[in-house]
Amino acid sequence: SVDSEVLNKIDLPFIKEYLQVKKFEKLKNTYLAGLIRESVNGVVRPFFNLHTVRTYRSSSSMPNFQNLPIRDKEQGEIIRKAFVPREGYRIGGVDYSGIEVRVSAFYNKDPELIRYITDPSSDMHRDTGMDLYLLTEKQMAKPCEARFYAKNCFVFPEFYGDYYKNCARNLWNAISDANLKRADGMPMKEHLREKGIKTYKQFETHVQGVEDRFWNEKFMVYQQWKDDWFEAYEKNGYFNTLTGFQCKGRGMEKNKVINWPVQGVAFHCLLWSLPRILKMYKKYDFRSKVIGQIHDEITMDNHADELDLILTETEKIMCQDIRKEWEWVNVPLGIEAEFSDVNDSWFYKKPVAINNLEKF
Repeated sequence: SVDSEVLNKIDLPFIKEYLQVKKFEKLKNTYLAGLIRESVNGVVRPFFNLHTVRTYRSSSSMPNFQNLPIRDKEQGEIIRKAFVPREGYRIGGVDYSGIEVRVSAFYNKDPELIRYITDPSSDMHRDTGMDLYLLTEKQMAKPCEARFYAKNCFVFPEFYGDYYKNCARNLWNAISDANLKRADGMPMKEHLREKGIKTYKQFETHVQGVEDRFWNEKFMVYQQWKDDWFEAYEKNGYFNTLTGFQCKGRGMEKNKVINWPVQGVAFHCLLWSLPRILKMYKKYDFRSKVIGQIHDEITMDNHADELDLILTETEKIMCQDIRKEWEWVNVPLGIEAEFSDVNDSWFYKKPVAINNLEKF
C-alpha cells in the first residue's frame, strides 16, 4: 500500500490509471454498494447517532449519510445524482455559515476575531492572503484565488492546531497545482520573485513570520485562551463545553482539547434548532420534510411552493431564537442554503439567497 498523496505526484500514465481504478473501486464497493444494500423501494433511511462520538457531535450509519464523497468532483457527481427529490420538490440543505469560527469566539472572546465576524467590511481570509502572498487588495480581487487558499491552507488549519511548515508546503503547492495568479494575471511565483522570495525555503520562513504575527499580534487573546484552556485541562483532567457536556480523560492532545469543545457546541447549535424546525414544519402543515443531517447542515426535501417561507422561519430559529436561549452566543449567527431546481438531483444544488452573514 502506497499513500495516494504520494502517488498523485508521480507523473506516469500507469500511476494515473491505477489511481483512477482504485477510486472507482471505492466508489462501487463503499458508497454505491452501501446505498443499494440499505435502500427499500428506492429510499434510504440512515441512522443518526448521538451517543457514539466523543466530541459530542453526531455520526451516521446504515448508510453513513455524513461520509458521502464531495471533494472529488467525479465521485461527488456520481453519488449525489443518486439522491433525487420527490416530484415537485427541491432537495438541498441549510447550514450554519462559519459556525466553528463563531463558536470559537464564544469561548475566547477575542476582540479582533469578533470584529472580523461582526464587521461586514472586514475579511480575515483576504487580509491573511495579502500577508501570505504579499499582495495588495487590488491584486487579491477576483479572479485571484489567493483568498481561497489562505482560508483553507492557513487560517482554518491554524485554528485547528496546524503549524507553519505544513501550511507553507500546501500554500506553495497551490501556486503550481492551481496555477495561482494575481488578479492582473501575473503568475504568483513570478510575483513572489519580485518580492525577493525565490525558493521554497524562503517562502517557508516568510510563512513562519505570518504565523507569528497571526497569533502574537492579531489574535493574542485567542492564543492566550488556548494556553489557559489546555493548562486547566492538564490540571483537572477534563473540560466542560458551553452546552453542559464534559470531555474527560488524561493524556489528550492539545489540538483535541481545543477543538472538541468548539466542534461539539457547533453541532449542538444545530441540534437545538432541529426539533424547533420540525415543529415549524408541523405548525404550517408543510408537505416538505427534513431528511437528514450532516454535522452543521440540515438536509431537506422541500416543496417548491414552501421553500421561501421555510428558509425565512429557519433563519429565525437558527440565528435569532437561539441567541435568546443561550446568552453566551456573543456574535451574530448566519445560515446559508443550497437547493436543487425542482425535480433535479442533489448534485445540482446551488445557493439560494438568505439574508445572513456569508463571508465565512
